[in-house]
Amino acid sequence: MDNRGRLLDWSAVAEAASIETEERFVRVVFSRAVDSVAAALALQGRIDAAAQATRRVLLDYRCVGAHAEEVRESMWDWAARADLEGIAVVVDGELTRVRLNMTALSRRVPMRAFLGLDEAAKWLVDPNPRRTTRITRIV
Repeated sequence: MDNRGRLLDWSAVAEAASIETEERFVRVVFSRAVDSVAAALALQGRIDAAAQATRRVLLDYRCVGAHAEEVRESMWDWAARADLEGIAVVVDGELTRVRLNMTALSRRVPMRAFLGLDEAAKWLVDPNPRRTTRITRIV
């Protein structure tokens, strides 16, 4: 059950994405769009558990169409509150890349979108090119 008392749909998570723990980050490869908020919440929980040590996640969305609006909002909410150093997203189109980057900046999410796996992985593990999108208040 999730924090709202709903049953989590583990089978839908397994059908939509695979989670692989690598040495320096967690790779999530989507095979299709996540079809419900319950499945999105289950996936978020599994990613959080897998990424506790690395605090970095690579999301491979290249084979995915658009999520339903409520699923997309759930994923953005998770990305904003997750205790992660960085989220790299691999997409298959320039407009999608630009839209995700602009949304991440506006929501202050430590996320960047890329067209290639190598570029995304490099940004994720190399702290020099990565800049935070969270604003720290100086007093």
